Amino acid sequence: MLDRTLEQLFESGAKIRALRLFLMNPEGAFTLGEAKKYTRLSGGQFRRELNKLMRIGLVDTRIDRDRIEIPRKSRRNRKKMLKPKIKILKKRVFFVNKTFLLFPELRNLVFKMAPDGRGVLLSKIKRLGDVKLALVSGVFTDTAAARADLVLVGDKLKKEKVSKFFRVLQSEVGKELN
Repeated sequence: MLDRTLEQLFESGAKIRALRLFLMNPEGAFTLGEAKKYTRLSGGQFRRELNKLMRIGLVDTRIDRDRIEIPRKSRRNRKKMLKPKIKILKKRVFFVNKTFLLFPELRNLVFKMAPDGRGVLLSKIKRLGDVKLALVSGVFTDTAAARADLVLVGDKLKKEKVSKFFRVLQSEVGKELN
């Protein structure tokens, strides 16, 4: 119910996923491909929401450079290694603008509404099988130093079902879960 409120307030589920990605990872910088993977949105959907967030100044962009060493072997003596070739890769990354006027308020709002409301999360966990114990911490309690975000203990849990649950939950939370 609460997630629907947030969805109506912010237009769409795609915008909520994009907001969660950036607001729950204030230190993170994502390439377009990484962001699409984490949010589980199509390229067009994510790009549309990203452009809106950039227009208002909540999300910013920069070019990062990665230095890669490419090993080389001598042509005459195949066992002899030459000085590696250095290649600089440029990539455009997107990150949240922490100086945005409403950043703290938006982060708190999105955090309070994430993910799906507690009741919906509980019902999804129950559908995984015979779950004996579910502990939430970390991203669910806004404790960055926590070693785990979600711990599940149960019998006869199907690995495929649990991994799909975690992939979907990560896209809804906007952060990689431990």
